[in-house]
Amino acid sequence: MPSTKTFNNAFRSFMADAEETTTTSRLCEIVWMLAKMSMATIIVASPCTLPIDEGEGDMGLIRYGFKDGRCVRFRYGGRGGNFNNFGSRYGCEQACLEYLPSPAFNFWRIFRNVRRY
Repeated sequence: MPSTKTFNNAFRSFMADAEETTTTSRLCEIVWMLAKMSMATIIVASPCTLPIDEGEGDMGLIRYGFKDGRCVRFRYGGRGGNFNNFGSRYGCEQACLEYLPSPAFNFWRIFRNVRRY
């Protein structure tokens, strides 16, 4: 991933070109480049939206990943994979808090277990 300094230099260069060349096609190119960078940032910032990837290797490490609205256990091979890979269920739940179902979602399951008198 390019450093912030590299990005800033590239951005300044594009903006300087845009000021000199006010053609619509060049401005569209700049906007498209910025949109692609924004999408890449969102993907990196949201590991909970990535599929669980067990990676390669035979280490068989117990890890947790977010899938179908909850954190599930899986075996990680030790190499490769992606960012949807947490060392504990708690770490997974904290990272993916916004993707977990709301507590009201489980109300009926909890209520079902209450004794009626």
